[in-house]
Amino acid sequence: MSRVEIAAEAMGDAIIIDRWWREHRTAAPSAFRDDLDWLTRLLSEAALLGRRIRVRGSRHVRRVLMPRTLHHAYYAIDDEADVVIVMRIWSAKRRRRPRL
Repeated sequence: MSRVEIAAEAMGDAIIIDRWWREHRTAAPSAFRDDLDWLTRLLSEAALLGRRIRVRGSRHVRRVLMPRTLHHAYYAIDDEADVVIVMRIWSAKRRRRPRL
């Protein structure tokens, strides 16, 4: 089981997304937080499940789709430290990736 860390940029993303979700999705205001909890459990137990993507000049990056809110979590795995680092959380509806 790996430790999961949320980088500062991803934490900023999460705060903004959660605030928006609570204000605009009144039928399921906790859906983003539920997805974030799901994500941390998944990454701690099976980080290799995410799809590998190419990022120029960066370590290997993976992404996984958060099922309820349709946001991608972009992350890297540090095998030596046994840590998964979530770098960004980004809407899957956007046509481009975030800067990583």
